[in-house]
Amino acid sequence: TCLVACGQYRMRDCHNVNVFLCCPTQPIIESSRRIHFGCYQLYYDQLEEQFRSAELSVFNNNWSNVHDFTPTYGDTNWCILPATMTVHDYFQQPAHDVLNISLDRSLSVVPLTTGIHPEPTEDLEVCLVVFFYDRHEEVLSKSFINKLLKDRPSCWIVNCRQLSLEPRDAEVVFSSPAY
Repeated sequence: TCLVACGQYRMRDCHNVNVFLCCPTQPIIESSRRIHFGCYQLYYDQLEEQFRSAELSVFNNNWSNVHDFTPTYGDTNWCILPATMTVHDYFQQPAHDVLNISLDRSLSVVPLTTGIHPEPTEDLEVCLVVFFYDRHEEVLSKSFINKLLKDRPSCWIVNCRQLSLEPRDAEVVFSSPAY
């Protein structure tokens, strides 16, 4: 079992591996079987600064969009861990923790997302939430996400992105030049 944050993820010739991943690009597996992916969930005091230093956005996590270069006919070589499985199920909290490590989902620097393959439900409602740049958008976004998950535990965040839109693209997305 691995907990990995990286700019590019590639796995080859591996079997029976659980990966909690944060990766802005499409993860790739090759010649691998029984690979299980989950969303990266970790906190420690310097982690957010380390993400910034590595030029990784905690909001750009493509962990569930896996490309398999060697698919198996009639079967899959990888899957998404069930939403009920957490990092706690695979790692223990360190007993003598000088780094202030936490595996608590609500403290993770990377927002918890279900990925592009959420579990089906009959009463599925979908919405898009946008935070515009104002020098505080990261704090506001994290606060919103934490409050949403606390107040509405049945809600899922499928995906999140931090990006810049050209004026024309913003007009297409929001059907208005006002943005």
